[in-house]
Amino acid sequence: MPSSWGSRSRADEGLTLAQRTLVRPDRLTAAGRALLHTDTGRALAKMRRVGETLTAIGTADEHFTHFTPKQRAADELRELAHYAAAHQHLDEVAHLRHRLAILVCTGSP
Repeated sequence: MPSSWGSRSRADEGLTLAQRTLVRPDRLTAAGRALLHTDTGRALAKMRRVGETLTAIGTADEHFTHFTPKQRAADELRELAHYAAAHQHLDEVAHLRHRLAILVCTGSP
C-alpha cells in the first residue's frame, strides 16, 4: 500500500484535507469529487471507521457515474492528471475494499 496508509495522524490529516476540498463541490468536476471521496474512504479505513468508509466508496462511485470525458476536458486534465479515469477509480475502490476485508477479518490494518 502507498505511504498514505502510514500513521493514524496522517490518515486524520488526509481526511481533513479531503473534507476541506469537498466544501465547495460545485467547483469540482465529477471525477474530482470521486477522487476526493475515494481519498476520504482511504483515510476512514485507516481509522477503522468501516461504515463511513463504505459510504465514501458508494459516494465516489455515484460521482464517477457522472464523469464524461468530453465535459470540461481541460479542467479534468489539469485537475486529475494522475487519475486515469475508470481504471484508476476501480483500482482505488478495490484497494479500499481489500483493506476493509483485512480489517474486518483480522481486526488489524
